[in-house]
Amino acid sequence: MDDQKKMVQKVQNKDMVLWADRKTPEYDTVMVFFAFEDTLKVQKVRSFLETLEESEVNHAILVFAKKVTPKAKEELRNYQVEMFTVSELFKNRTLHHLVPKHETLSPQEVTELLKKYELTSTHELPRYRPTDMVVRYYNWPHGTVVRIYRILGNQQEPSLYYRVVDDKA
Repeated sequence: MDDQKKMVQKVQNKDMVLWADRKTPEYDTVMVFFAFEDTLKVQKVRSFLETLEESEVNHAILVFAKKVTPKAKEELRNYQVEMFTVSELFKNRTLHHLVPKHETLSPQEVTELLKKYELTSTHELPRYRPTDMVVRYYNWPHGTVVRIYRILGNQQEPSLYYRVVDDKA
């Protein structure tokens, strides 16, 4: 924990860095950076990335006030950094009454789904973009198949399945 405190002190006092341990196989620790300037510039992003690399953390969340310069976004492209504006985090939008329940399918459930609907691959499912609010909230990686529970009329079973794809797909 002493190393973490040293890393946090390297970031300027007006910024804030949080550490969180998650009990998942993908990430041991998540680092959360808060930048309070109206425009997040490349120098500040480099400072955050330096702290991230020194701490050997694989996953980070960057919370910024209003906007990020194109050069700063370019710096972040090779890192696993989720980006949110402060206003996006005021409410948990996945709890809104118009947003249906979402859950990921296990590999076995995906196989059963493909058989049930006589599909040859998940590429035949509708696509969810990484920029979608729900995908961003859950940080689902490319290839994840998601079940969306929508009650349409008297139908009580899940009615939609999506796969998460890269923006390029």
